[in-house]
Amino acid sequence: MPNLVGFSFSLILLCQARSQMEVVAAGVLFGLTHGYLYPLMNALMVEIVSPRHRGKAMALYSGSFNLGFTVGVLLFGYVAELWGYQMMFSLASAVALCATLPFLALPGLGRGARPSS
Repeated sequence: MPNLVGFSFSLILLCQARSQMEVVAAGVLFGLTHGYLYPLMNALMVEIVSPRHRGKAMALYSGSFNLGFTVGVLLFGYVAELWGYQMMFSLASAVALCATLPFLALPGLGRGARPSS
């Protein structure tokens, strides 16, 4: 969950950037947090899903990640075209923050809790 918050924060920084160095700093944070998201989320799937359902869960996760990326590019491109980049980054940050909410409902996340088989 902290990685998603950092990802959202990087988008807020991009939204508020006023200099080239601020854009670079936000871009570095964005790249680092985005680069960690996929493997961390994949590991989370392995941790919270019973061994019997891991293959299905990982396939669903991979497909959802790719679909979300594809649809997100199109939708946020329209937002940027209609209302500008600042609105696009603001909305993307809000979506990333909302993505943290389901993790609050996962009991024992990160505390070594394992599903029963």
